[in-house]
Amino acid sequence: MAAIRRNLNCAMSKNRFQGWLLTGLQVGLLTWLTLCTTLRLPRPWTMGLLLAAVALGLWALRHLTLRQLRVTPTPAPHARLVQTGPYARIRHPMYTAVLLFVAALIIHDPAPPRLAAAGALVAVLAAKARCEEAALSQKFPDYAVYAQRTGRFFPRFRHSRVLSNSR
Repeated sequence: MAAIRRNLNCAMSKNRFQGWLLTGLQVGLLTWLTLCTTLRLPRPWTMGLLLAAVALGLWALRHLTLRQLRVTPTPAPHARLVQTGPYARIRHPMYTAVLLFVAALIIHDPAPPRLAAAGALVAVLAAKARCEEAALSQKFPDYAVYAQRTGRFFPRFRHSRVLSNSR
């Protein structure tokens, strides 16, 4: 039993390190992308993406409690599986808000190094989401059902039976 606990603690500390590493990369890439943006008046559709990012982020925050909010992909010990608001359609709406924000920055100033940094950030967020989903699957038995009906970063749209039967 002690050996199992040691292995479990080792795996948990490895996951914790990985979570902090991914979070550090996320913050670093976002900071670099934001600080290296040329200052000029944004186009209307770029501003629309920025507003959508802020709105989605605030909407997601509204459905979390402060005790549940974490910067790393490790769920809080007292966390509950949130399935309301944007979480009813998207498993990671906060990451989606970040992606919309970065898309606006890239459209505003599409320099090749910034495109590479944005691609790296997408990879970091995907890895962070996978880590978080693995932890949530262990914590919540019904997470697999939730994951099947929601999209990771964007909503899943399915044809209704009425539309598919009308052909």
